[in-house]
Amino acid sequence: MAELEETYRVFNSVVEGLEPDSSDADLMSRREWSQERREKIQVVVEKMWAILGTWKDYAWNSPGPGYVNTRKTTDIGVTPDDGVLTRHKSKSAVHVDVQEVPAVPALF
Repeated sequence: MAELEETYRVFNSVVEGLEPDSSDADLMSRREWSQERREKIQVVVEKMWAILGTWKDYAWNSPGPGYVNTRKTTDIGVTPDDGVLTRHKSKSAVHVDVQEVPAVPALF
């Protein structure tokens, strides 16, 4: 449910960004939150692009030409137990400081 609420909040911030300027304090607060979020995401994206270098926008055939799926239909969607998940089991929790997000009007 939290993910749906976040998606709705972001959707509203996009729609509100298309509306003419308003003097509504609540609307302005949400617009400010949206702008700050957009700027934070842009910083992360630019850092990722710098790290990716020439791999940015790289694409490959997946699967390659001639690929034939040989999995049984009963195995589709089943994660094989190859030990990888066990080797990379959950690490200890990390505290993340999440800022308060302005309230969004209810959908209904």
